[in-house]
Amino acid sequence: AKRIVHGTKMAAAYWTIRTTTGKMLNIEYNSSSKAGLVHEKGHRDVEVKESMPALVIDNVQVSLENQKLSVVVANKWHMSATVSSFPFGNLAANKNKKLLDIGVEALYDADHDVVAPHGIFGQAYDGDNLGVSGKMDKVK
Repeated sequence: AKRIVHGTKMAAAYWTIRTTTGKMLNIEYNSSSKAGLVHEKGHRDVEVKESMPALVIDNVQVSLENQKLSVVVANKWHMSATVSSFPFGNLAANKNKKLLDIGVEALYDADHDVVAPHGIFGQAYDGDNLGVSGKMDKVK
């Protein structure tokens, strides 16, 4: 099922992911960067750019295409951060202000996972089929 969560303006996204072999990856992307950055302890940082093939570390794949950084944990999650104009619509009229649209898609039945998602994502994947809407921004 597709779930949409609207929230606060975000300028940067960070993920910490443990791979199937126990490697800890820290991945970052921000609205003003031209590349995503993958940190792994004991290794040099790797920039993921649009012109590069996807970076694959164990069961994690990181790619950048059309200003959208995608992080896929095989058979679990597809997470993304896409650069968009802020506060919406015309980038030039908004003085080149940018934000990140964040996307998260479960690639498995997260509603019934033994260790369920929590926080704002847990509200979407708690299995109760109830939408939760917070305060809405006003477009000015």
